[in-house]
Amino acid sequence: MKHRLIISVLFSSFCLFAQDSSSVYNQKLNQLRSELGISVDTEFDHSVYSKLVNRLDSLGIEDEQLEDGFEWGGGKIGFEAYIKNNIDRLLSDFKLSSILSDSLKKEKIDLPTDKPVEVQKDLIAIEQE
Repeated sequence: MKHRLIISVLFSSFCLFAQDSSSVYNQKLNQLRSELGISVDTEFDHSVYSKLVNRLDSLGIEDEQLEDGFEWGGGKIGFEAYIKNNIDRLLSDFKLSSILSDSLKKEKIDLPTDKPVEVQKDLIAIEQE
């Protein structure tokens, strides 16, 4: 009787932890889908692979694991395994890039107030070139 109780408690706690990790992984998948601009019910196929590669290229990130292409990398199953193994790094790369771009947008450039006309002339000359 005691052994059954212990086994059932261990089994139920294992199932609860497995459900939590599954839901957390699903949330991460949805966050990755959002970062790539695809809908929540989109599968990770060749087109999503291309979007991911393009997004990483635009950020200047080279991933050797993606160099072989979709088919040579194991197709859909290989790509899903890649996502599963690298989702945390991908999300952190996307977060880091958004933080950097936001900080660059908010950076204030102080221009000299005593010669605003010359600054304007220089900007016009640059635009004409």
